[in-house]
Amino acid sequence: MNFDLLMEFELTVLPAGTPPYPATTQQLVSPWQARHLRSGLTVDAFVDPSNPAAVWLCLENLAAQ
Repeated sequence: MNFDLLMEFELTVLPAGTPPYPATTQQLVSPWQARHLRSGLTVDAFVDPSNPAAVWLCLENLAAQ
């Protein structure tokens, strides 16, 4: 069984060399990852250069933060 949660994130993207911009993204999050999420957390993300609204959060290293 898969217990992952579909979560929606409202975030500010801080791309190098360009102004920050708001974005919203949804992605599956494991229960372990969900326990480590909190407001104001900074995480790495991948952004599609041809579509800056397409953002994927890198949540693998949450416990280290």
